Amino acid sequence: MDDEGNIVNTRQSSYTLPNGDRDTTPDTEFTVAPGQWPEACPEVWDSGEDNHCPPPIPQPQVYIRVVFLKIGEIDTMKEQFSADVFIQARWREPSLDHSTERNVDDVNWTERWNPKLLIQNVASDQKQSVWFDVQFNEGQAFVLEKRRLKGWFTENLELEAFPFDIQHLSLMITSDLSSKEVTLVEDDLELSSVNRLSFIDEQEWEMRNFVELLPQVTKREYSSAKHEFPSVLVRCCAFRRPGFFIWNILCVMCLISSLSFSTFSVDQTKPQNRLQLSFTLVLTGVAFKFVATQSLPKIPYLTYLDRYILISMCIMYFVCIWHAVITRFQFNDSLSRSMDFWAFVGLVGFFVCFQLFFIFTARVNSARRRMGVYDAEEKYRMKADELQGIDANKKRWKLVRGKTKFRVGVM
Repeated sequence: MDDEGNIVNTRQSSYTLPNGDRDTTPDTEFTVAPGQWPEACPEVWDSGEDNHCPPPIPQPQVYIRVVFLKIGEIDTMKEQFSADVFIQARWREPSLDHSTERNVDDVNWTERWNPKLLIQNVASDQKQSVWFDVQFNEGQAFVLEKRRLKGWFTENLELEAFPFDIQHLSLMITSDLSSKEVTLVEDDLELSSVNRLSFIDEQEWEMRNFVELLPQVTKREYSSAKHEFPSVLVRCCAFRRPGFFIWNILCVMCLISSLSFSTFSVDQTKPQNRLQLSFTLVLTGVAFKFVATQSLPKIPYLTYLDRYILISMCIMYFVCIWHAVITRFQFNDSLSRSMDFWAFVGLVGFFVCFQLFFIFTARVNSARRRMGVYDAEEKYRMKADELQGIDANKKRWKLVRGKTKFRVGVM
């Protein structure tokens, strides 16, 4: 391979060039640029036959960089978020090597090779603009496909820890070309980022300052099972601020459930009064359960908030059951009063232990999840420091802006 990334081979037998000419010169050294040979070659390189192809050409790599320019509302109910995103794809283009700025301005980009990138999790109301630039580095040309995308994006939210959850807001960038034709990787020259200052939903969420790019392989429903397509999952992270749900739902539910113990102040000989008060509190808890479900989508599992409300309602349920059971022991006044007292102590003790256990588990699990995010944020800072160390080398790059633009929608 030479300095420009072309494959150089030397062989003694004759072979057929891509343009159809036949070269019979022994010890011939020939250069093959990526993309000039067909993908499938029926001949074998070392077969000794006259007509055969050179060894397989490495598939082109496309370097992806994403900047979240603006993140708007995060809709938990619809599991969507709005964002204004800048996406840059960079790949090698040998045919533009040693070109001038005037030559680049006349390039017809529709006739050039393109990775055919698309965003898989775009919901609706998409507004997009696409344009092309060319970068030169010591005579080597790299095409930059830049696009700005604004709209709503779907996100499968993980709400088991709600309202102490951590959400990753992601873009799924994939290609219409198979994984045998192209590879999507993270840009090693420019760092992806997120603009925290333009984050709109700051009252409910805390945006973290890092972006992750995770290469993946996906399959299409309409394609053959043997075909796989490259993709990159680009995601940033946000912590939910749980203050609203703590003060308006959790604390109020705690007060309502604790009031159920006040029914023990009514004489045990009046179970109808005890049950009337207990049932009123249970109905109040049911109303709060409906309020909590309005803040969440229809998910098949329980969140932290659901568990807290349901256990609080179970405590009130046990209080109601006890008030009904104690009537069966009124034949012995001293026994019934003693049993009523210890039932009160047991239920209050269980209530206090549950509150402490919930606070402890919520804080510990939240701290554990946040530690994983802090580790990823630290790796991002280290990567940023490494890229800053090559800023001096990047000054050799010359940027030539292409005048040809393709726009879809209106920005």
